[in-house]
Amino acid sequence: MSFTNKTLQQLNMNELWDIHLYQSPVHIKGGLIFSSLDAVKSEMLQAKSFTYMKSFLPVSAAFSILDQIGSCYYVGNVESYRDPGDNVSGVKKCLYYFCGFGENDENTKVIYALRNSFVHSANFASVSKNQSNKSYFFQYARTINQLILPAQQDWFGDFSSLDINLHTTKVNPDKLIDLSIKSIESAKKFLENNELKSYISSNKEFYHRFLSFQK
Repeated sequence: MSFTNKTLQQLNMNELWDIHLYQSPVHIKGGLIFSSLDAVKSEMLQAKSFTYMKSFLPVSAAFSILDQIGSCYYVGNVESYRDPGDNVSGVKKCLYYFCGFGENDENTKVIYALRNSFVHSANFASVSKNQSNKSYFFQYARTINQLILPAQQDWFGDFSSLDINLHTTKVNPDKLIDLSIKSIESAKKFLENNELKSYISSNKEFYHRFLSFQK
């Protein structure tokens, strides 16, 4: 799609979505528009290829992508995410609408728990504040064929009883990165089919959140 004859102010919401989801920069009348989503994706894939950068940076970027897609978009003809809370995680909504996960299913809980422990304090233990709720001890496992290999036994956050052979939940970081890319591709397909919707109704807000203009 060409935008070379349109100014920034003339772009409609669907066109802004197109620029956001597809490769940038995009030429418009008077300059270029850059997408933060494309920047994060590019840096994620680059960091993934470097030995000393592939553990934290690309996975953090993958979580940023999931969070951005889920905070921005939903699918009009899919049953709405039922949790009534205004602060439902963008990651959870992205997994539901764009990655084929069930609403707050066990895999969603695992990914969200890893996201919280990983992004907030760069650690691999997610300890629930409620001792009756499950906690998670994570380990990267690039050799497993699935995204998540559940622990053999549930763990409830007591480190004195932690047995890494029984209580470790294994996550393949490469497949998590692939999942974030899948969410973008899925959103593109819904956009092409006129099924994509956004929680943001203002063109100006959408632009200032996710895009930038350079003359």
